[in-house]
Amino acid sequence: MQVAGFVDDGVAIRGIEVNTPTSTANYSYRLDGTHYATSVPRTTGWHEFKWDYTSGTKADMYIDGVLITSPIGVTNFNKIQIGDFWSGNTNTAYFDDIRISDFFDGFESGLGNWATTSGTPSLSSAQVHSGTNSYIIDEDRDGIQRNLGSSYNKTVSMWFYDNAAATNMQVAGFVDDGVAIRGIQVNTPTSTTNYSYRLGGTHYATSIPRTTGWHEFKWDYTSGTKVDMYIDGVLIASPTGVTNFNRIVIGDLWTGNTNTAYFDDISIQ
Repeated sequence: MQVAGFVDDGVAIRGIEVNTPTSTANYSYRLDGTHYATSVPRTTGWHEFKWDYTSGTKADMYIDGVLITSPIGVTNFNKIQIGDFWSGNTNTAYFDDIRISDFFDGFESGLGNWATTSGTPSLSSAQVHSGTNSYIIDEDRDGIQRNLGSSYNKTVSMWFYDNAAATNMQVAGFVDDGVAIRGIQVNTPTSTTNYSYRLGGTHYATSIPRTTGWHEFKWDYTSGTKVDMYIDGVLIASPTGVTNFNRIVIGDLWTGNTNTAYFDDISIQ
């Protein structure tokens, strides 16, 4: 198999790949004309290839959250290519869910993108969606906020790790204009068994059962008339009244009902 993804400027090549002439057992990457084997073993199933150009000086390249290389020489990109570009070494492979993010934070570089709203926010490696760190809520009233400075009609995704056995938890994510609240949450005073959401000052139980593990909370403002709110791809509400957002807030913002939870991989797309 020779199958790759390239995200670069079309001149200097920056690829992540399966390239069996380089390694049959491990994933590889390509910088310009040279292929290199990584230390990441190939396994059957879905894997995330990621290129991070946000530093403006290099491209950090990841497989499943593991940094594989950080080459300089290309500081931005203008094309994405995926597929099999070579004769021979043919097999079946699949790509899906390609996205370009305006903002991404997997907490690998700390909490510098966030302001503290309450408590003493900290990171943990106990549960991670990708990489080696996540934001842990481990005290009563523990929250962080990112003020964006301008309003967006885009989609925000965040990953939340729930301990579904906990029946005393109030932990939420909010993506809104700071006036009309639009939150997705575990709010056990509303429901101990199902996820909840908040519109303004009112909490509502969803039909989605809580389960232990990682879950995606998503707010889609791209219509310009409302926000479509999702948990794990299931639409839970489409309230009007807020048509864009300028802040992201995550954590435990209330006194009482404290338990341990985690957030990771927040993105604006």
